[in-house]
Amino acid sequence: MNCPYGRCAPSQRWASTGLGDESGQAGFFRTRHVWYNKRVEKSSKGIGVIDALSAGFELAARRPWVVLLPIVMNLLLWLGPRLSVAHLTEQVAAALRSGAGSQTGQFAEAALSAASRIAEWGQQSNLFDLLAVGLPVLVVRAHTQHLWVLDNWAWAVGAAAGILVLGGYLLAVYLGVLGRQVRGVQESVAWALAHAARVLWRLAALSVVVLGITTVLAIPAMMTVGVLSFFYPQGAVFLATLTGWLAIGFLLWVWFYLFFAVDAMVLDDVGVRQAVSRSVTLVRLNGGATAGLILLTLTLTWGLGVVWEAIAASTAGTVAAILANAYVSTALTAASLIFYSSRWRVLEQRIVALAAASGESSPTTDSTNPSGE
Repeated sequence: MNCPYGRCAPSQRWASTGLGDESGQAGFFRTRHVWYNKRVEKSSKGIGVIDALSAGFELAARRPWVVLLPIVMNLLLWLGPRLSVAHLTEQVAAALRSGAGSQTGQFAEAALSAASRIAEWGQQSNLFDLLAVGLPVLVVRAHTQHLWVLDNWAWAVGAAAGILVLGGYLLAVYLGVLGRQVRGVQESVAWALAHAARVLWRLAALSVVVLGITTVLAIPAMMTVGVLSFFYPQGAVFLATLTGWLAIGFLLWVWFYLFFAVDAMVLDDVGVRQAVSRSVTLVRLNGGATAGLILLTLTLTWGLGVVWEAIAASTAGTVAAILANAYVSTALTAASLIFYSSRWRVLEQRIVALAAASGESSPTTDSTNPSGE
């Protein structure tokens, strides 16, 4: 049964999944109709990488309004005012320069280099950039931007925290809009806003957990480097470099296995534990396809990023680059959601089939929260 882009009747949609009646109930899972054409699901493992990318680009083309939020945010950051903390970073840089006067050798050079980088970052800083955290925006600056300067640490920290929370919520709204298009469902505005709040909370919790684990693992190495620097500076430098590379490798490994955790939060409305479990399971069973999806996504993002930077030399070119970047990035995000939705649904079908074959039964869960959390 072919369901081209959500145009099937409800009975046709559920029939096409092969999981039972219109309620979608089969065993202990309730499935959802998804947006993309079922004709791409020829593999017993679910949709392929290329088909997922094609479906993502087609979704963005058929629903162009899904790219409005990143476009508006990019225009705001390009033409809107800039919230700078240059005065505050200059205070930090001055303190480092003053401290470097009492140091010698590599320590003094490191302090002066850090002071220079901090001052340079402060001159280019814009706290409003935190509004676009996670959103596909280009880093472009207009020469005529009005400058708002913060010279109080309390105001700067408070403003950064508030803007970051608002930016995270906008990201959750953006992902929620894409998720509903992928699933082919429409929800009320109140439900969508509440869903975005849940996604934001879970994203924050996941980030804190990953950061906490990384910090706990890094503390012993940092203490060892600090102690070793007093007795064997060259060995301390080597150990610090090795620790840095190991930390990068660990974070890449975690990122790979948690690649679909956000997709699970958005599409299935599950908590952090269930999202992590689903992502790890899906990656473990589809490692090659996941790696292919990640590599193609990164290649397109970085390769086209060079193109956008090249054509953004003029006002018209900047507008074109913003529009093209929003479309391509949204399509790639949708492709990840589609890939996860297809592969996870196939895995659910296998579990249902195994349960049916063994004569086992489990209680059904709510359709908005299949995890039962």
